[in-house]
Amino acid sequence: MLGGEEAWVDKADMVGLRDAPSFYTKLIRSDRENTWAWYNRAHAWWDLGEFDNALKDFDECIRLSPDDEVAYSSRGMTWMAKKEYDRAIKDFTEAIRLKPDIPFPYCYRGNCFQIKRNLDKALADYAEAIRVDPDFVSAIIDRGTLWHFKKEYAKAIQEYDQAHRIDAQSFYAQANKAYLLATCKDDALRDGKKALTLAKEACELAHWKDGWCLSALAAAYAELGQFDEAVTYERKGQADADYHKQVYDVEAFEKAPQRLQSYLSKKAWRD
Repeated sequence: MLGGEEAWVDKADMVGLRDAPSFYTKLIRSDRENTWAWYNRAHAWWDLGEFDNALKDFDECIRLSPDDEVAYSSRGMTWMAKKEYDRAIKDFTEAIRLKPDIPFPYCYRGNCFQIKRNLDKALADYAEAIRVDPDFVSAIIDRGTLWHFKKEYAKAIQEYDQAHRIDAQSFYAQANKAYLLATCKDDALRDGKKALTLAKEACELAHWKDGWCLSALAAAYAELGQFDEAVTYERKGQADADYHKQVYDVEAFEKAPQRLQSYLSKKAWRD
């Protein structure tokens, strides 16, 4: 769930996701102080969408290791998945207190503030994440979505371009810029052809499997008046099982049904 380092893993410790909870349960039964097992079972529950079970296991991780900032951040992410943003903010704040020199909790707390429309606090957290790690692409992209929401489109484009310079494989940087160029209310900035090029690049980088990239492609096609293609790719985007799990631009995902209806009505989308 959170970033880490490359490491070797013993093949005996590898287990399929569906079997992971029972695998780690056996370890926990043999040693209830095995924080590693609690932590991994929590992440297995999280990946399976069993967020209440994940919360219980992260609670136990924190009980066993009350100074583990990663456990707090992971529990915060779980609260986010349940849309319990105030509880998530509390956990990310504790993670920051315990270890203020890692960027992840600032970024995730910023996501929560952005969702709650506390934009000044969100901007402050994104800025702090970037100060801690100037190459932290997620925070740069998230700050771009905030500028987009505030209709400061030029600033949003600058953020997406910066993210792409740091990581040319970041398909969200390209998809977000494509979506902005396709849907921008500022006629001077809107550019359907460029949006289509960027959206196709994003889809290629994501192996044509990421729902948001496909939605950006749909928006570009709609801007160019190719509504059959727009409907096709918007539907494919919304069919992505992970589509609605994204948190970096919740409003864009919530508007998905409206975008599809717009394309069905032969109208480009404005955002």
